[in-house]
Parts: sequence; structure tokens; C-alpha cells
Amino acid sequence: MNPFAWIVPLGIAAYVLLALTVATGLLQRRVRRWKLFPLHRALGVSALVVATMHAFLVLWGYLL
Repeated sequence: MNPFAWIVPLGIAAYVLLALTVATGLLQRRVRRWKLFPLHRALGVSALVVATMHAFLVLWGYLL
């Protein structure tokens, strides 16, 4: 399987996770009684991991 076929889906997933991270952060700010910080932190870490994988594949594609 071609690893470069994952570039676009990983990029889209990174942006979706980033948007969910921002949304949970804003909701936590607005509604203090909701305990969204663990979800917010987990989404942020996931977004960072997926964005790193995306960047690695993009750089690998340019270097080949």
C-alpha cells in the first residue's frame, strides 16, 4: 500500500482534531461546571500526534 495515500486523510483529521480541541476549550471557558479539560487535553495531544505524522509523510514525499 502506498503510504502517501494517507497524506490527505491525516491532514483532514489533524484539522478536525484541532477544531474539536478549540471547541472544547471554548466550551470549558463558557460553562465552568462541565469538566471538559481531560477531553480537551486528550484531543490536543491527538491533534499534535496526527499533525506530526502528516508532516513526516509530507516531508518524506518531498525528499524522495
